[in-house]
Amino acid sequence: MLALNTPYRPNPDRVFFGFLLAPVAGAFAYASAIAIIGIIMGAREVAEGAASMFVFALIFAVGSTVILGVPAYLAIRRRDRLTLLNVALASGILGWAPSLLFTGSELWYLATMHRWDRSLPSFPVAMIQHWGLSFGSGVAGGLIFWAYVIRRDADRNNPVSS
Repeated sequence: MLALNTPYRPNPDRVFFGFLLAPVAGAFAYASAIAIIGIIMGAREVAEGAASMFVFALIFAVGSTVILGVPAYLAIRRRDRLTLLNVALASGILGWAPSLLFTGSELWYLATMHRWDRSLPSFPVAMIQHWGLSFGSGVAGGLIFWAYVIRRDADRNNPVSS
């Protein structure tokens, strides 16, 4: 068994395929959640549009993985902190980042231009729910990444020789 302070580098092939699996898992989680919410709410057209939502979410997930995920992984790995919690939190933030970027400006515009009475308007509430789904789908992708890249290599036969 590997000592806790010994640097560990996962198998590069596993890391590459982990970066392929994570966006697919995150997009699938997002589309599945949207479909389930549509079924529960009785909006059949939302559930039927889950396939197109999967493709749309996959585009953003791949972009977020390439632009933000690979550098975040390298930073976490450099500090030898490839734990489940670190990977899940980082991937949740990476899943949330594109959503915040594209919807945040609309939400803040509505917040400043709309007179807030005693109830929240439906658009900002929907955006906050969307942010929660985006964060959750990012965490789902991160869990798949961690399970494939780090957990499956539990014997840690790839230590860095110092």
